[in-house]
Amino acid sequence: MPRVGGYYAQRSGAQQGTGRSFENGSDAMKRVLAALLALLFSAAAAVTMGFAGAYQFLAPELPEAAALRSVKSQMALRIYSRGGKFIAQIGE
Repeated sequence: MPRVGGYYAQRSGAQQGTGRSFENGSDAMKRVLAALLALLFSAAAAVTMGFAGAYQFLAPELPEAAALRSVKSQMALRIYSRGGKFIAQIGE
């Protein structure tokens, strides 16, 4: 931390007591944009790694696509009217 009126404050051309000078706002803006870009990149990497980890965790339990296409109903679905009259049966 620079001392007030010390070597670093005098060398950087800052006003006495501040320790740092931004003559134009572009330097500060570049730092803010760089920090936001780094934060955005880090968040995207974390989300990607989260999805990859979830897939690695769930992959052994996922069934094959062919097994999902040939699902057999274990119990027939019976459809009745409000009055209790049998209308149709879906499945065996």
